[in-house]
Amino acid sequence: MDYLKQNGLDKNTLVLYCGDQGFYMGEHGLYDKRWIFEESFRMPLIMKWPGHIKPGVRSAAMVQELDYAPTFCEVAGAATPENMNTFQGRSLAPLFKTGEHQDFRDRPLYYAFYENPGEHNAPRHDGLRTDRYTLSYLWTSDEWMLFDNEKDPAQMHNVINKPEYAETVKELKELYGKLRKDCQVPEGFREPRASWPSSRSGTAHPPKTENFHAPVPFERTLSGSNPDGGGTESVHPPKQQPSPNIIT
Repeated sequence: MDYLKQNGLDKNTLVLYCGDQGFYMGEHGLYDKRWIFEESFRMPLIMKWPGHIKPGVRSAAMVQELDYAPTFCEVAGAATPENMNTFQGRSLAPLFKTGEHQDFRDRPLYYAFYENPGEHNAPRHDGLRTDRYTLSYLWTSDEWMLFDNEKDPAQMHNVINKPEYAETVKELKELYGKLRKDCQVPEGFREPRASWPSSRSGTAHPPKTENFHAPVPFERTLSGSNPDGGGTESVHPPKQQPSPNIIT
């Protein structure tokens, strides 16, 4: 960062700091990271671009790695229909000012892990995360899990069979099917049975079978540094200037 500032590159450089999924240290009786549970679903994300990202902005918007490429295209002035239509993610640029935007309001995320058999020995499963709930389907064991992250942030109680969540389960399973279609999930990803079976277990501990990898990150935080006065507040760099550098 000192080098960028000393060489006059800081105002024309978008810096993105992110990390891999977190590892389990015994939570849910697990190790490694290949599960939809919160401990591995969340990933850090910090962005800095003086004059464009408002200092101190923290966002509760749920974003994922798929959003990085369209973000880079937009800030580089390359957000053409030809480019943007190739992405499943969304540009994060609308979040730069306040951390909020209608495009990210009530946005669900889809997650899928399918590497089983594999060295990590985690079950194949997929699911979704909304601002409140986590719904997951374990393919080989034919089980569902539902967690109310507002009431149970540690995800220790599977409420898939609780009567008071029946309507929520119905709505989330419909959303699950829509997300699979929107994400063009390959036919090899096993579809749940037509009867939408409920979990055979009320515990939050997953069956000891299968394997699953999560290409979807979770809730992120955006932050910026103090802009050095003046300059445009536009997300797009002025056309007469070169596109910004991007550091990840």
